[in-house]
Amino acid sequence: MKIWNAGLPEVLLFRDDKLHQKVVSAFMPLGIAGGLDFEDGCVEIDVVEHDCVYVYSDGITEAPNLAEEMYGQDRFVELLTKVLKEDLPLEYVMDEVSEFTVHTSQADDITLLEVNIRDKIGC
Repeated sequence: MKIWNAGLPEVLLFRDDKLHQKVVSAFMPLGIAGGLDFEDGCVEIDVVEHDCVYVYSDGITEAPNLAEEMYGQDRFVELLTKVLKEDLPLEYVMDEVSEFTVHTSQADDITLLEVNIRDKIGC
């Protein structure tokens, strides 16, 4: 899988229901950086059947609760691990983040993309 990450948090690769690899951003966000060569900074990672790759915005990890504590990267990785181990729907992630931030206003965009690697890689 080829990943080109500009300004997003680390892309997370899970294998066997646990964090296997992180792909850090190679560039500043597109709106800030100009003249980027899309071939530069492209990272290729090996994926196998049943891997899950997560791409998300910092609106999840930086979402605050009433005590002004951020949701955080560690809590997010633990949540994704639980979702995978217990075969929960991806909506569970957003429900948990919403519960954490109850009675606060959303200050940033929240985006979450899950890519499940199926047995027909390359199709």
